[in-house]
Amino acid sequence: MHHPFLLSYQGVFFEVKPHLGGGYLVDEALLRKIQLAELDMLKIVIDIFESNNIRYYLSGGTVLGAVRHQGFIPWDDDIDIMVPRKDYDKLECIFNRYLPKHLVFQNCGNCTHFPYVFSRVMLRGTALVFQGTEHLYFHHGVHIDIQPLDTVPNGWKFNILMFAMRMAKMLLNIRYLSPYKNGKKRPLVKRIIIYLVAMTISREAAHKICNKLMTMYQGHDLEHVACLGGIYGKKECFPKWVLGRGTQLKFEDSYFNGPEKYDIYLRQLYGNYMEVPDEDKKQHHQVIYASLTGEFRPQ
Repeated sequence: MHHPFLLSYQGVFFEVKPHLGGGYLVDEALLRKIQLAELDMLKIVIDIFESNNIRYYLSGGTVLGAVRHQGFIPWDDDIDIMVPRKDYDKLECIFNRYLPKHLVFQNCGNCTHFPYVFSRVMLRGTALVFQGTEHLYFHHGVHIDIQPLDTVPNGWKFNILMFAMRMAKMLLNIRYLSPYKNGKKRPLVKRIIIYLVAMTISREAAHKICNKLMTMYQGHDLEHVACLGGIYGKKECFPKWVLGRGTQLKFEDSYFNGPEKYDIYLRQLYGNYMEVPDEDKKQHHQVIYASLTGEFRPQ
């Protein structure tokens, strides 16, 4: 049995439990409060989307939670949305105008320390810090992830695109690595690689490479779309008809738009998705600090 203990970060203590799959889990009471805060954020974001004719779908674990649990997966700590590229490119302008002041929109375009190829809406005055990002100066708040949904080819062209995207994301990830891990220096070879990549390419250039690949087929009349920045690789490529116009899925106390053929979507991502996994198979983020009462500042 894995008992909870206090984890200290920057002199602040909070209760976590080690997880069989590695990393830590925030205690259940705080996690539920984080989930409810994200639900309130989601309602605001979707109101903005619908008022501005932005198409969206719940995605990933949020769809799984909606279908299997009618809400959050009990151990999940964020919300995932995907937005077609044509609408995704409008989001910064729309959010700058309509997003309430207690929320902040971040992506690599408005924050050079933001390490992802997607965007986030974050809650000010909170913290949800994932291992490996604690040295980066972006807003580490409770958040909603918004993935662009891009047009892609099928067959061998898609395989080539995915290979190029994996290489580009690897380069991007190295560019954001710290020479230190858990307060200790990384092995010399890894530190040399981090240094050489940093001397070769800027973070901005690495992001541009990823964005160029992701939008390579934008405007082409093709039958497939994909979240190229997602963690499931080729599994995140679907015929457009799988998503369709979407269908309303119950999530906690509300209904939101999910993939029209959500059964096909979930089976492709998770296989037998209605079966709750064993403890050591549960996927979760490796949280190193969480708070609903204060922001996180890298040292």
